[in-house]
Amino acid sequence: MTKSNHSSQFRPPSELLQRWLLWKLRHGLHPTGRPTALPDWIEVRQLLNCVPISYLGWTTPTVEQFTAWLAEIPGERVEVDGEMVRARYGHSQSESCSVPNALPPVELFHGTDAGLLPDIQQHGLLPMGRTRVHLTSELTYAKQLARRFTSGAVLRVDATGAVRAGIQFVAANSHIWQVSEVPPAYLSIQEVLSS
Repeated sequence: MTKSNHSSQFRPPSELLQRWLLWKLRHGLHPTGRPTALPDWIEVRQLLNCVPISYLGWTTPTVEQFTAWLAEIPGERVEVDGEMVRARYGHSQSESCSVPNALPPVELFHGTDAGLLPDIQQHGLLPMGRTRVHLTSELTYAKQLARRFTSGAVLRVDATGAVRAGIQFVAANSHIWQVSEVPPAYLSIQEVLSS
């Protein structure tokens, strides 16, 4: 039995599709794999045409349905503007959609793999293949990110102390903050989560 292509609402297997889309949008690759000049805007239609059909739940949405679904991706991860879409943060190349040198909240959080804690406590938080370290002002969001790992951990960042030390923060959206790195002196373990 095949699904109708005329469904009023498009609901793909969202986790798999979200990961694929965000990876393509963040890392400066055209969805077909060709490098692009900037990890920024791409036409929604062009993006849709490159998505493997299995990621769409074996149905082909209209551009309008796909655009509406993109706008609903949680965490303000993508920005849709008419017929264009881009990732808001997480790029491995330069980012152009952030507000530099913003004053962050007093404390921020970072969800990570608990197995990395010894390295983090020694070297701090580093970008690890991205342009910046990503932090959040929402503890629940950091916990959600930490739960992706078998044993996750949430780190608390003393943002006020880091700012006093001259570390510059960048606002990516209403709850995501970015920084070049966070030295160990401004980190503490908020919580270790078990699966």
